[in-house]
Amino acid sequence: MRTLVKDLPASISAVIRELGCGKADIEFEIIEKISPHYSASDGCRGVFAMVDIATGKSQIAHGDWGGANFFSQKLVDLLQDDIVIPENVAVIKGQVGGVNCLTLYLNPINAVKLLPPASENLVNKAEACCLYAHKGLKPAYRKGTYTAESLESCIQKKLITRNKVGTKVTVEGRNAFEFWCDANNQSKFSMPR
Repeated sequence: MRTLVKDLPASISAVIRELGCGKADIEFEIIEKISPHYSASDGCRGVFAMVDIATGKSQIAHGDWGGANFFSQKLVDLLQDDIVIPENVAVIKGQVGGVNCLTLYLNPINAVKLLPPASENLVNKAEACCLYAHKGLKPAYRKGTYTAESLESCIQKKLITRNKVGTKVTVEGRNAFEFWCDANNQSKFSMPR
C-alpha cells in the first residue's frame, strides 16, 4: 500500500525528507522483522533508518555506492539477518542517489495508528481496468482498455485526477486497485481479467 508523506507523523516524514526523497507518497509494508541489507544499483547506495515515532530520534546507516565492496564493511551491505521492529519504531529502507526508492516498514502494533484511512472506494472490474491503464500504460497504449464511463466514475470517486495536461492516479486510487487485485486474486502488473 501507499500513503502520503504529509499524512505521516512529523518524526517519520522528516527522516524521509532528510534521505532526499521528495516524492509525495511512499510505499509501506506491515511486518515484524526486517533485514537491513539492501543491494543498491549503480549510482546509488542502500539506506536503512530506524525512527522512534514518539521522540523523532533516528539512526541512519548508509551502504557503499553501487553496493557492497571488498574495501569497506557497512551494515546495509553485509548484514542479512532479520531484526525485530520494536514497538513505536518505524523503519525506512531502500536506496538513495541516482534513483531514490524508499519503503516504510511498520510493526503491526504501530500500523493501526499510522494506516491511511480505509478506502470507501470499492472498485468494479471496469474501474480496475481504468486504474491499471492510467497507472501503468502510456497514453498512446490506453485506447480501448477502458470506457469513458469508468474514467468518469474513477474521477468522481477521486481515484484519478484530471487537469489540463492529463490524468493521474491518486494514492487512494493505487490502494483501491491493489485492494481489488488482492480480493480477486489478480496480478497487480497485468490488465485485470
